[in-house]
Amino acid sequence: MVQEINRWLSGGRDYATGVALYEQYGTSSVLKRLFSSGPSSFNRDKLLEALQKLVATAPVQDTSAPHIQPAATKPRKKAPAYSAKPEENIPASPELVEQVMAQLRPLFDERMLTHAKLDSPRLNDQERLKMALRIHELSAQIKKLLQVRAHVLEHGRLPEEKQQAKVDETDKASLIQYRNNLRSTRSKLKKQPEKEAELETINTEIERLTTLIKDL
Repeated sequence: MVQEINRWLSGGRDYATGVALYEQYGTSSVLKRLFSSGPSSFNRDKLLEALQKLVATAPVQDTSAPHIQPAATKPRKKAPAYSAKPEENIPASPELVEQVMAQLRPLFDERMLTHAKLDSPRLNDQERLKMALRIHELSAQIKKLLQVRAHVLEHGRLPEEKQQAKVDETDKASLIQYRNNLRSTRSKLKKQPEKEAELETINTEIERLTTLIKDL
């Protein structure tokens, strides 16, 4: 990991390559979603910071120590094969479940085929990176549709999409007000340890807004 990231840090720092590295070695789902939104100046700075942090916190290997044969581990249990037929009792709208499944099946198929091609020796690094990013994109789409399917199975209807008020990012006053609202929300979330993921999302958004405000 360290060698791969150091090569990126000392090279041209291609954004897509850096995103793929963080996708593979990083742990923050919030940052992964942020980086997948595109190569803005803010995202590039955060990506550089995140990869530098991974290198700085990576454990140092002692090459002088004698090699110790790792203890045998039990083989992992294979995940159950995906089945398009749900085990749950489908409520009043089976046609809605099938509607969601019709969208899911081609995504599952494409992801499986792309995974199978990923290790082909015929691929160059750029092609392999493109396929890895496509797998990441497909996984996000599949996750969202599975959540929709679960909602349909439980409630018999499609979930209602939440409408979020959009902030004019060219209006400095609106941005400052929005950032102040987020800071207030952050103060409340700090008292709720179970909301750690939501707190991280808000911290990242506050930092992004601060950068935008300074640039206006």
